[in-house]
Amino acid sequence: MSVLSRYIFRNHARLMFLTIGIGIALFILTDLLEKIDTLSESGLPMSYAVLYFAARIPGILAQILPAVFLLASVILLCLLESSRESMALQAGGISPLRVVFVLACCGALWSAGQFACSQVLAGAGDSYAEKIWREQVLKKKAASQVLRDVWFMDRGYIVELGSLNRAGKGRGFKAYVVDEGGREFSEMITAESFTGKYGEWKLSKAVRVMPKRFERESVRTLTLPIERDPSIFFAAGRENMQQMSFWNLRSAIESLRKSGSNVEGLVTAMHGKAAYAVSVLVLAFVAAALVSWKKNIYLAVTGAIVVTFLSYVATVFGTSLGEKGMMPPALASWMTNILLFALSWLRLWYVSVRR
Repeated sequence: MSVLSRYIFRNHARLMFLTIGIGIALFILTDLLEKIDTLSESGLPMSYAVLYFAARIPGILAQILPAVFLLASVILLCLLESSRESMALQAGGISPLRVVFVLACCGALWSAGQFACSQVLAGAGDSYAEKIWREQVLKKKAASQVLRDVWFMDRGYIVELGSLNRAGKGRGFKAYVVDEGGREFSEMITAESFTGKYGEWKLSKAVRVMPKRFERESVRTLTLPIERDPSIFFAAGRENMQQMSFWNLRSAIESLRKSGSNVEGLVTAMHGKAAYAVSVLVLAFVAAALVSWKKNIYLAVTGAIVVTFLSYVATVFGTSLGEKGMMPPALASWMTNILLFALSWLRLWYVSVRR
């Protein structure tokens, strides 16, 4: 690694950690002000509040990282300009695009970190924080949420569930087994209660009816090889969609697509997770384009804030179009990155040609 690369990496990392610390502190402070009354009324020790906000840190970091990276990159480039270091580099025959390239490498590393944090740590942290909030603060159990009249099709079974909770348990199981052509029912299975998990649904007090053979059989327990994971029914909604990891979304999409369900929303969310991580890399070019336009640190930082807001609006708009089927999910999720990269690259190309 060259001296220039080490210098930019080191200074950029310092600004990143400083900005991340400020961003997380502001985020937690805002959340605390909203929840302080509920936390006080719960009468719980302060340690629960500390655990709750500590568990949320990975999710907060994954959420604010693109904006933090843009601000840190703009500040770094402005400092290089104000200290005349950029001029010294150009006098030494080093192109400004070399600095942009090193900054893009920083963006690639932080992009990978954002994806890993959002898909591994953030999911576990948010689940633990939600458990604390429901079970300790609000005195609610996660399993108390119940869905009723759930229908789905899986591996030749058309299944109707009377009720289903988050633990995968429920009552009123009914399944129709269809032949390969899907034209005739070969068997009907009913059960008073059940416990479902991927690849293994256990029924209690089940009854099997074979109409072709005029047979009826009662069994104490019965296990069916149904591959549908009950958690999908709680995570497929718009509210919980973003809490699913990239790989869980892929699994949910494949499962729901086989049953003929509408999956545009899930596909858009899956592409959105990858696009949000890659946006960190794209913002390296955005930062360079902003500083090439205004080298004043105050104006450049203001421009970065404006770009962050506009990109958020564009992302929400594109996601909405993708979920409603008005635009291909991949294009809806990636269009903000494509637009920002194209505009930034045109600006940098124009500046390099003019010089």
